[in-house]
Amino acid sequence: MAQEIQWQDGNSLDLLSEALHNGNEVVVWFEGEPAQDLIAMAQHLDPLNEKPDLKRPGLYPAQALLGANRHEHIQPLSRLHETADNNGYLVDLDPDAGSMRFYKGV
Repeated sequence: MAQEIQWQDGNSLDLLSEALHNGNEVVVWFEGEPAQDLIAMAQHLDPLNEKPDLKRPGLYPAQALLGANRHEHIQPLSRLHETADNNGYLVDLDPDAGSMRFYKGV
């Protein structure tokens, strides 16, 4: 079962960093302005960075998703792109639900 984190501030980033270092599956939930930033980020992602071999939209390598993040309320996530990428995470982005699920790639 995935660890769930409600995105709020720097403490959320610390919790996520620890979970990724430990190899845990994590779901990060966003509300308010961070959720709006998540939607904006999703609209500007390059579909070529999706994982087409898995035949489903919204699934990205961590570095492609987090490394390009420049949206004010969720920008701190970009600091974790190397940690997530080096630990083999994929990110399932669901802007409609306001969530990002980090899990180990197949």
